[in-house]
Order: sequence, then structure tokens, then C-alpha cells
Amino acid sequence: MDPNGPMAKRFPLGARFRPARLPLPDRVRSLSEIAERAASGSDLGL
Repeated sequence: MDPNGPMAKRFPLGARFRPARLPLPDRVRSLSEIAERAASGSDLGL
């Protein structure tokens, strides 16, 4: 297969840019804290 052909341009296998993120345990902890606050509050957001 031609590496510069139309199929290679349509389905590139090169590395993609990915934005920097916090480690997964930190993201899960943050989400858990948000869920706990939402569950413990009586405010329905109305």
C-alpha cells in the first residue's frame, strides 16, 4: 500500500495529539467528590 496514497490519507495511522490530563485516579477522585456533594445536598437546582 502506498503510504502517501488516498487510503493512507483517509485512515492515518500516525500518532495523534492528545491534550494533557490529570492521572486517572485524580480524575476519578474528583468525580467522586462531585457526586457525593450532589447526593448529599437537597438542592434540586430549580
